[in-house]
Amino acid sequence: MDMDFVRTLAHPGQAPAPCAGAWALEGVGGAPTVAVLEDARDLPPGPPRTSTLFLWCGVPLPEGRDDALSRLSPRERLELSRYRNESDRLSIAAARAVARVQLGIVLGCRPDEVGLVRSAAGKPSLDPARHGGVASRVHFSVSHARGLVAVGVAGAATGIDVEPVRPVPDMDGLARTAFAPEVAGLVATARDDARTALFFRFWVLGEAFIKATGQGVGQGLDTFAFTPCGRPRLERVSERWGGPDRWTFGMWPETEHATTAV
Repeated sequence: MDMDFVRTLAHPGQAPAPCAGAWALEGVGGAPTVAVLEDARDLPPGPPRTSTLFLWCGVPLPEGRDDALSRLSPRERLELSRYRNESDRLSIAAARAVARVQLGIVLGCRPDEVGLVRSAAGKPSLDPARHGGVASRVHFSVSHARGLVAVGVAGAATGIDVEPVRPVPDMDGLARTAFAPEVAGLVATARDDARTALFFRFWVLGEAFIKATGQGVGQGLDTFAFTPCGRPRLERVSERWGGPDRWTFGMWPETEHATTAV
């Protein structure tokens, strides 16, 4: 199956502009297997093990726009038409198309046969009415920024996020508004050359986490706090999502768990 609408990267750090990435995985109870795909189609058939996460990222290619759109549902194509920026439309189409290709491989069906539903909070998942019991055993997450897309497929609740690392006006103010107080304090006291990196570490980890829980922005990035360096872990989290050992996290590509799937 040709996929002329994306070019694979080894990790988000290879994107044309500096980027940060993170992932979250629920309930492993030990070191997970994080397989970084050299080709988006390298997943094995069947549901992944609960301790396995497949990661892929790439660059959307404008010349493949129609190919990406052809793999989406009519509803998804309609949603894309509402975005004014062509770069946004291209990235979203590519990310969703790759997710459908990967889920089709896992499920043994065509990308356009993958049935998806959304929760009240907006989290997409497989439709149990179409895929039966296997729907609860296959989890996925999609992330896209202009010029970069990423997909994660796992055997447990997962979330991924990629973001371009860029100057942020009033970074300290945004950190105070968005993050937990102890996290905002760490950003405010960081040296100038490390402040941006620390801000985006907390941002991508937080986004990956709220995608994994399925609550999205309603959960709030201020309901938890991550360690500021080394292997990321939760130092504090609200009781609904704890304890901290319920979740495993990694920075991408720095994750110590990563292997390469070929």
